[in-house]
Amino acid sequence: MNLNLALFCLVAAVGLQATSAVAVGSPVEQIVNLLKTLKDTTVSDGKHEQQIYDKYACWCETTSGRKASDINQGQADLRSLGQRILKLKGTVATRAAEIAEATEDIESNEQEQEQLTAVREKQNGNWAASSAETKQALAALQSAITVLADATAPGASAFIQENQQMRMKLAVTTVLDKLPSNVGLPSAGMVLLSEFTKGKTAFAPQSATIQGMLGDMYLTFANNLESDTSEEADRNADYEQLNAALEKENNQLKDTRARKESEKAKAEAMLADTT
Repeated sequence: MNLNLALFCLVAAVGLQATSAVAVGSPVEQIVNLLKTLKDTTVSDGKHEQQIYDKYACWCETTSGRKASDINQGQADLRSLGQRILKLKGTVATRAAEIAEATEDIESNEQEQEQLTAVREKQNGNWAASSAETKQALAALQSAITVLADATAPGASAFIQENQQMRMKLAVTTVLDKLPSNVGLPSAGMVLLSEFTKGKTAFAPQSATIQGMLGDMYLTFANNLESDTSEEADRNADYEQLNAALEKENNQLKDTRARKESEKAKAEAMLADTT
């Protein structure tokens, strides 16, 4: 573009010189001077354009380097963030599995506590019912022993003896009614007591035997009650110890689950931010 402009200027200058009446030199000298001027202008324009090109080339080189660095950094960030996302996803999945496992353990623990409590309540109920029956039987035995002892005292009139016989029959009948359901007496003893209450045997000869039987029964029931009460206390102590251990374990499982849920929530938040 500059060369065409220079030629145009040269032609214009030659035409102008040809029509000019002023003589400043020969036409050859004028052309030479014009060519020198054109050369100087061309060189100057070339230097100016070279400066512009160098400046643009420097900008391109700087910008390309910066963009290449940004691209490399972006790729590195993508790899790093991708690895971080995978790691966080793994953490979330692991914590979810651990939370599910802890929840199952908690439910199993609570079911075990419920079953243990149900068994203990049933055992205690059976003991309470048996103990109540035994206590009633002991009271009836003690009353019957007292009545028989008083009835066999010498020196009573016939009327008093008849009244005492009725009291003895009633007392023994009460004993038979109050016997615990889980206690079985020998058949011979039951027959003797039954005959005594029905008046089929002589009271005087049999009263001592009946008193002995009732006394033995009283001692047996008293010992059984004491033994059952001691066993009940041991069972209750074992229950409380085992239940306390289960409760402690359950609290630890709940604390672990809460911590895992917190870690899972934190990992999920970080995963969302990273993504």
